[in-house]
Amino acid sequence: MSLHRLLCKRAESNNPIRIGLVGAGRYSAMFLAQAKFIPGMQIVGVADLNLEKAQKTIVRSGWPKESLKVTKTSDAINAEAARGRIALTEDAEELIHADLDVIVEMTGTVDAASRHVWTALNDGKNVVNVSAEADALLGLALQRKAEEKGLVYSYGYGDEPAEMCEQLDWAITSGFEPVCIGKYIEYTPEKRYVNPGNVWDYKKTYTKEQIASGDVNAKMFSSFLDGTKTLTETCCAANAFNLIPPKGGMKFPTLEFDDIVDSLKPKSEGGILDHSGTVEVPSNFHRDGTPVKKHLRWGVFMTVKARSDYACSVLRDFSNEKRMIVDSSGEYGLMYRPTHILGLELSKSIASSVLIGVPTGCPHTFVADMISVAKKDLKPGEMLDGPGAYALYGDLVPAEESLKNKYLPTGLTENIKVVRPVAKDRIITYGDVELDENMFAYKLRKEVEQGKY
Repeated sequence: MSLHRLLCKRAESNNPIRIGLVGAGRYSAMFLAQAKFIPGMQIVGVADLNLEKAQKTIVRSGWPKESLKVTKTSDAINAEAARGRIALTEDAEELIHADLDVIVEMTGTVDAASRHVWTALNDGKNVVNVSAEADALLGLALQRKAEEKGLVYSYGYGDEPAEMCEQLDWAITSGFEPVCIGKYIEYTPEKRYVNPGNVWDYKKTYTKEQIASGDVNAKMFSSFLDGTKTLTETCCAANAFNLIPPKGGMKFPTLEFDDIVDSLKPKSEGGILDHSGTVEVPSNFHRDGTPVKKHLRWGVFMTVKARSDYACSVLRDFSNEKRMIVDSSGEYGLMYRPTHILGLELSKSIASSVLIGVPTGCPHTFVADMISVAKKDLKPGEMLDGPGAYALYGDLVPAEESLKNKYLPTGLTENIKVVRPVAKDRIITYGDVELDENMFAYKLRKEVEQGKY
């Protein structure tokens, strides 16, 4: 039975999925705009530290102001839900403790997101985690907690981690060998140093009015342009399906769309990869800044290998029919999804997690890690300011390499003091900074590093 029919049955029995949202940003607004039209779902409450912003977000997404009510306690949240209203609260934990089936974490703040997810799982709530930075740092701990509690911990559909996982699941279930999963990036070398002060010089698709409204986050868009956000999402997919990144970090090869399948296969087979079962993020720009002719900038893709002579012969037939893109050997094929639309698609994760107990992607290993690299010369006493800001950018490496060299994860870089000089473009290590060991995320991360999960 389809998710839609299951949702309709929940609606018919007056037993909707009860949803709590933590974070009232643009992603949340996208989901809320769609949720009004989905049967069998009820938005119980939204938690955000800025209630005025949260209210504006919800109203802008199409909900009447009179349907909202500011509350302080879980009992009050439950009471408003019974009246058909959406509760607003500054206290995420009070929302988590309300009568809910699922919490959707959308703050994007690593330490807070980690605590929210952990608390929700301990409280018996399924979780859809859109905060990829927290998952890349310690997702395996969150997944093991969900398993311990008999709950679902899931990536959010509409974003690349879930959609890469969807492709990987399709490939393995269909009998193909997954060779390389990835997505494009607007990479040129100078973009590694983009920061919130100059990001709009590069990202010109938003108007001055949109930027001034605060609806678009300069730090987040800087994180996309400097590569950190894109690699973080790729890291999540790698840890979901045991895909080991290239040693020494990502290479960002410039690739035309038509060259993907011939390039993203092992070097031993005429490609550019060190091995099969990996990830890569091609650039849709040449190093001189000129764009490629055709690319998949907003989509995700995967190269796969057929495992039998007969399957290869079928792929060649399909290639001749222009049904599938196949390499010159006939063994490797390309599958792709051309775009993703973020929170407008998020409901699939909520429905799948609650109704059939199946996540739209989740981590199962710790083989890939996001590490921190200096954007500038760093001096003792300076403060790291997190991904997408002024001090660092991220790279994606094998977790084994990261742990061996004590590289500092990007997820632990908000408001952290530098204690040793670090030259521009050098990897930052744990020994270069002074960390707050009382941070919840730090404690969970150390447990992951020690192999507890």
